[in-house]
Amino acid sequence: MRAVLVACCIGVVLGAGSLRAETPEAKACKPRAGEKNGVRFVEVCGAGVFISAAPLVCTPAETESAACDPMTALESSPLPGPGKNRHADVLMAEADRAERLCQERLGGRLPTPRERELARSTLGLVSLQVREEPGDYARLRLDELPEWVAEDGRVTRSLAVAARPRVIGEVLLGCVAEPALPHATAVSIGEVCDERPLEADVRSPNCALALPGAAARFELGCDPGHPVPSRARPDHAAVRCVLPESELRFPQAVGGSPPAP
Repeated sequence: MRAVLVACCIGVVLGAGSLRAETPEAKACKPRAGEKNGVRFVEVCGAGVFISAAPLVCTPAETESAACDPMTALESSPLPGPGKNRHADVLMAEADRAERLCQERLGGRLPTPRERELARSTLGLVSLQVREEPGDYARLRLDELPEWVAEDGRVTRSLAVAARPRVIGEVLLGCVAEPALPHATAVSIGEVCDERPLEADVRSPNCALALPGAAARFELGCDPGHPVPSRARPDHAAVRCVLPESELRFPQAVGGSPPAP
């Protein structure tokens, strides 16, 4: 498992392994994955929509000047897919810009609070941000990145995520996630763990991360060469979008199967 983490951190592209959620809803559901404009979408069973598997990433033009923060797009569904449980620089945006971003880039909209919570509980879709706290000894905080949701014309942060004040001197790490070993000690999102000694140029907390509802447990491996300060402001959050099935393609390459005739 350590070898896989090392390969990911030095830029080798590897397909993410399938992780099956253990919640009753996920066991009863067989979600599909589709694609639009290079963005992978996963079906939210019970909601009638597909949600982007990760928040919107920064374009090359935005990388230098926009609020682009690293995060790890966790997913516990059994579907394969590029970018699953890998890190990317996502665009952090204001509330009044979030809905426009979904419309302009994908012709979609923001998820409702219910749609976003269903995606979190049944698919394990969590935007994980690994923060290195300042101090003499490295400690890594495993936070969930706030995301925008909208209902009845009102845009708010997802209720599942509590805002956390930024600590002066903290930096963000780009990390990849792999299934945790059975004996690994797991903590919940929002907890802080000590860091293991650097091994094969990979940084990692000395704990595994358990997703809500026991959907999956992950171990993390982080790139030691690119810690960055956050560019996001307190009024920023990440942006996921939802689309109806009719807007998507279902190539086998993104882990989907064609809709039934």
